[in-house]
Amino acid sequence: MQAGYTTDVPFPATFAPQQAPIHVAAIAALSGVDGAFDDSFAYCDFGCGEGLTVALLAACYPQARFYGVDVNPAHIEAARAFAKGCAIDNVDFIEADFLAFESGALPPLDYAAISGVYSWLPAEKRRGLASIVSSGLKAGGACAVQYRCMPGVAPRIATDGLATFLAAQSSGASSARIVTALGAISNLLGAPDLPFNRVNPTARDYLKEQLAADPNYLAHDVLNADHAGVWFHQVAADFRASGLDFVAQLRPQMNACPDLFEPQLAQRFSLAAGGYDDPIAGQELINIAVNAGSRWDLFVKPRSGSTEARRTPPLRRLFVRGLAGVDHRAPRQALSGRVTVDLFAPVYDAALDMLASEDVAGETLMEKLAAQASETTARRALMNLLAIGLIGFSAAPSIETAAIAAPAFSATERRLLFETLRYEKPQPFPSRRLGNCVPLPLRDRAILASMAVDSVEAAWALIEEKGASVRTAGGREIMSLERFKAFLSEEGADFRAQRLPALLRLGLFQ
Repeated sequence: MQAGYTTDVPFPATFAPQQAPIHVAAIAALSGVDGAFDDSFAYCDFGCGEGLTVALLAACYPQARFYGVDVNPAHIEAARAFAKGCAIDNVDFIEADFLAFESGALPPLDYAAISGVYSWLPAEKRRGLASIVSSGLKAGGACAVQYRCMPGVAPRIATDGLATFLAAQSSGASSARIVTALGAISNLLGAPDLPFNRVNPTARDYLKEQLAADPNYLAHDVLNADHAGVWFHQVAADFRASGLDFVAQLRPQMNACPDLFEPQLAQRFSLAAGGYDDPIAGQELINIAVNAGSRWDLFVKPRSGSTEARRTPPLRRLFVRGLAGVDHRAPRQALSGRVTVDLFAPVYDAALDMLASEDVAGETLMEKLAAQASETTARRALMNLLAIGLIGFSAAPSIETAAIAAPAFSATERRLLFETLRYEKPQPFPSRRLGNCVPLPLRDRAILASMAVDSVEAAWALIEEKGASVRTAGGREIMSLERFKAFLSEEGADFRAQRLPALLRLGLFQ
């Protein structure tokens, strides 16, 4: 272990869409940050693990340059192999302890990301990391930070601390030691009328969730010498001392609080927050209200000069996508009375009417909405619509694509199709149009894999090799080549007619 970081087992590869530049830029713009989105930039992921997120984001932005830094040589080796195998050539991986990393080794950064690892560092090293990131960012640069936070992690701090101590009493791989330790604690807490359970009623539920998780994930998330849940105000203070300002949370649902609180909670929140002008205090009260156990925060390095005048129109070079279609009243009606904000106010109707049938340039949408209300009201409405899933953002507008017999696969898409057949959960596929990844279920990937190889027999051999458990739309597992051929005959036509055009509109397989 180096710097409180587990290195004997790899961290499971996962994709974090919150780190996507398009998402960071959209949240920043809706929060009032000045600047225009640009698809040519420098981006670094500090603590990149096996590099899945930063590599797939690099595939989304071929004109940008990406870097991943990690102390674990196995992570870096896997990341380089993945990028090379997927023909992603605009990402570099650097084996280094980023706490001793010289920011001058990289070009000035437009974006930085820190996910997970921030929670595993003691306070002094967290402050050091914030300083390193800040020194590497350009003015106006943004940093996405994910970490475990109080108060939501409070029930697990005791059991995590004990598990760390118990795991240190045995030898072997970190993953095996932490599972044994957590199992021992879980067995003990299964005793009836245990005083600990009365005081910590959710501890057993946390343990059940942990024991169902990937052991390698537990080895990193729990088995670290300095793991802790920190308060948001401590994180904000450390980044502010390093020259970065808190802007917003990268989970839009959290930015929509208290608008999306149920009315009684919103009233209580208003009373609690009324005596505090500091937005940091408001964030902590939101954390208490929702029992937040983790956060995705956005920090920005201020630009020099006056902040009074906006230099660029809001949402410039971003496109807004309507996700509700023409009948956009129904999903809002389902929330009526359950949230505080009036989702049928004119600004919401105007936005969704404009987006009902086509994507709209962000600055055009904002200009028209601000003419009806105000820029602040328009930004708040769009943040709320993003939070409830009725709009999205993209780097380019979607286009109508006629149905085709077979898509055109890039080298990256072909490799991802083949390699992800082993996973039953949806897997991320990069879209240059969206500037982010689209999750594809195994059923879609199996059908697409059959299109990406020379024959159905070759596709089935690949599925068998990867150990995929492909199921029909009715849930029946496909166990043979004959059944796979029948599956393609029965469901392949519908896929080509309906699902494939939708994927093409999102910028995949062209």
